[in-house]
Amino acid sequence: MLESQAGDWDKTAAYSEKAIALAPSSFPRAYLLDATASLNTRKLDRAEKAALDELKLDGDHQYPDLEYILGIALLGRKDDAGAKAHLGAYLEM
Repeated sequence: MLESQAGDWDKTAAYSEKAIALAPSSFPRAYLLDATASLNTRKLDRAEKAALDELKLDGDHQYPDLEYILGIALLGRKDDAGAKAHLGAYLEM
């Protein structure tokens, strides 16, 4: 989290990736950090994957920002329908 607050997206991605690899279901915020870092470094495929992986674990919707990140990643990949669906879900939450 400290690296993301400092805007160091490369380190944020590296640390969040390690946390996810160590315990995929124990650190749900790591997916959010990884998705955010990936979006900020224009790694849209990775941002999409991290957001989708966490959305599967986030049954209570504790991290609505994942819907936003996923929507923006899909928009960047020219998937307008998917972007609209996830951005709409973000706004509803």
